[in-house]
Amino acid sequence: MKKGYFFVNGRLLDKDTIIEDCYEVELDYKYKYEVENFGVSRDFEHCKYNAINDVMTDFKGNKKIIPNTYVAILEIELRTKDYNSIDEESLLADFDIFQKIEDSDYKLVYSGMFDKDEKFVENFISYK
Repeated sequence: MKKGYFFVNGRLLDKDTIIEDCYEVELDYKYKYEVENFGVSRDFEHCKYNAINDVMTDFKGNKKIIPNTYVAILEIELRTKDYNSIDEESLLADFDIFQKIEDSDYKLVYSGMFDKDEKFVENFISYK
């Protein structure tokens, strides 16, 4: 068994918000977690750096913090037959990351959010 670290990031929405045509993950009962991006790495620190950097920069690489955005890093054990490769540079793997999250017992190892004042709050997700 090997460990894989998966990040998801995107917007935090109130539980009552109706979302159409987007993907969301259920990490706790407090928020809806709209997913805007995701990635995978074998190394936690590499995954964390890229997840946070991704959520606080625009598509041109300029720093742009958006209030009510989040990062969650999940640890999932992978059997060799679960994947053929994980590309550390592109943070992609040759399997469906969302399917793996939904079908697995994952461990939430890190979370962070930019609140309405653009302050970064770590470990804000409470378990289900």
